[in-house]
Amino acid sequence: MNMVDRFKTGVSLLDRLSMGGFPKPSNVLILGPPGVGKSILCCQILYEGLKMGGSGVYITLDEPEGEVVRVMESLGFDIADFLDDKRFRILESTPSNLADLNNLNIELVNAIKGLKPGTDLRIIMDSLTSILSLNVGDIRSCIEFVRTLNYRVKSLGASCFYSLNSQGFDQRIIALIEGIMDGVVEMRMEEDVFPRFYLRILKLKGVVHSRRWVRYRIDNQVGLVSYIPTVILAGPKGAGKKTLQNRFGSRRWRLGEVEVDVILCETFSSEVLKTIRYGEIDGFLLILDSSDIESLTEFMEIYEKLQDLRVPKVILANKQDKPRALTPENLKEELSIPDEIPVIGVSALTGEGLEKALRTLTSKIPGSPV
Repeated sequence: MNMVDRFKTGVSLLDRLSMGGFPKPSNVLILGPPGVGKSILCCQILYEGLKMGGSGVYITLDEPEGEVVRVMESLGFDIADFLDDKRFRILESTPSNLADLNNLNIELVNAIKGLKPGTDLRIIMDSLTSILSLNVGDIRSCIEFVRTLNYRVKSLGASCFYSLNSQGFDQRIIALIEGIMDGVVEMRMEEDVFPRFYLRILKLKGVVHSRRWVRYRIDNQVGLVSYIPTVILAGPKGAGKKTLQNRFGSRRWRLGEVEVDVILCETFSSEVLKTIRYGEIDGFLLILDSSDIESLTEFMEIYEKLQDLRVPKVILANKQDKPRALTPENLKEELSIPDEIPVIGVSALTGEGLEKALRTLTSKIPGSPV
């Protein structure tokens, strides 16, 4: 079996989902509605390639060259040296018909020839929406243009990333475009009190990859980054909350690949509960002292206040290192905890069970990176 040559994009979200990198070379569609960060992701992919010693061409059909430079610099991407070194070129084009598109094809080849060779070549087409909009009555000719461009790009050993507005065209047209691509990265946004952004690799030809949706956020200084879930840690006095806090030393808890931001909550007034219902809280870690039966009544008072909140919960049966501690199974039965809420034995003192508990909670949070 032939091994597929692969490359890392440098964008951790994509590289984790690709499970080893994108096939080299590739033509990849970045598909999503307006406002999800498609152009930002394109800039990020190109810049990461430049940092790794590659070269690149950014074809802008929607914005002038100066705006592309401004956006990249606003993200902290220092592109001046790459432009001076002739490893990076911005190609501004405003085609008005298919004949102009054919000229664009020639311009791109000439631009690539003028680049200083790098470790790999990345081309951004932002956006394919403009190309398809040129001749809505003859979409197949537009698709044939893209097919020809794909062939030319791959013959040069380059990879091309196209952005496309998923709301701009009939799904049958989008399916035709997806069919001529080696890969499809799909992006979406859910409107809630706050917008939530999700991304997945729908297709990656010839390699095994993850197809699950992961949540991301748009960092104006970096680009697209993994969303870190925010969870509340709550429980009775003496259950071990402070010991856990001291163990991690900060609000950001990291164990292996698992990463969460933890907020300690001592009381649950009506105002606090209202904030939880309408805020960005992704889950609860509810801690109890499994060696102190008398404290379970206080724990249940806290649990019952949160019972109706439709947010993932995991119960930490702490102090399992003590000889008289009740097992998670006994506690689940004793407290009549429903099956959908896991009770996991942990020791805040030794660290036993903590990674399992965090993994269990994050697995229940939609779009969690782990």
